[in-house]
Amino acid sequence: MESSGLRCLPVVDGQRLLGLLLASDPRLGTAPPDAQVSEYAVPTTEQIRPDMPIEQAAFLMLQHDVRGLPVIDAQERLVGVVTVRDLLKTLVEAPPVVLWK
Repeated sequence: MESSGLRCLPVVDGQRLLGLLLASDPRLGTAPPDAQVSEYAVPTTEQIRPDMPIEQAAFLMLQHDVRGLPVIDAQERLVGVVTVRDLLKTLVEAPPVVLWK
């Protein structure tokens, strides 16, 4: 996580989400080398579905003050993570919107 600049990683058992490993978790600095990642996974209740509108994902991120949301399919399998960076990229690549005249 440190070398790649990632702030969180999903922790899964197969494809079932167990939680997120957060770079900001102070416990990671004192974790023994043989520790299981699942011991440090933070459970997350904020999740989205693949068909959720991007605006709703952004709203949830603001509401819950998180920088990423796991994307869970109908079978409760992790299919990805949407981050603030993804939202910004989508905004920049979208057609321009006139906010004022």
